Amino acid sequence: MKKPTTSIVFTGDILDFFTDSAMEFLTAQLNRLPIPYLFVMGNHDSIFAPTGEEKTRQRFAHLCGGNTEVQKFKLGELAFIGIDNARDRYTESGLRQLLAALEGEKYAILCQHIPLSTPEYHVDAMEKANRDLGLGGDGVCVDDSWKVVIGLIEAEDSPVKALFCGDCHRDHQSMLGKA
Repeated sequence: MKKPTTSIVFTGDILDFFTDSAMEFLTAQLNRLPIPYLFVMGNHDSIFAPTGEEKTRQRFAHLCGGNTEVQKFKLGELAFIGIDNARDRYTESGLRQLLAALEGEKYAILCQHIPLSTPEYHVDAMEKANRDLGLGGDGVCVDDSWKVVIGLIEAEDSPVKALFCGDCHRDHQSMLGKA
């Protein structure tokens, strides 16, 4: 079997409001894709679901390779690693799994729903939306878990070369770590 050279990354909010029929349709469409995909839950996928967090995770697990907290897909030497932060935080379990997923990687793209709040993102968000919903800094700070992720990205030997996010509803680029 030929190894894939392309993939699709979904960074959340694939459903606006959960229904069984919407999930059935989504699953059928994703199963038709001829290439692998990585799916990270968004706040609309999880928060607006009519069930608690654990039941919601169970409903989305099959789209996330069985693990809604951290997923990993490799294309050659490049690792795409998805981590759930849709509830304005990273879980302790998710952070442990992220560290394990990064172990031994040379090049990684981190994929998550909510962007990290950088100074550039904060200015852009305030100008365009009058609020910063990014994690950390001047954004949403449920806890300090975002500091662990920033530390991983900014570490001198970090394999994380880029961060792909959803949720900001516009094109935005910020420099993280050392340029």
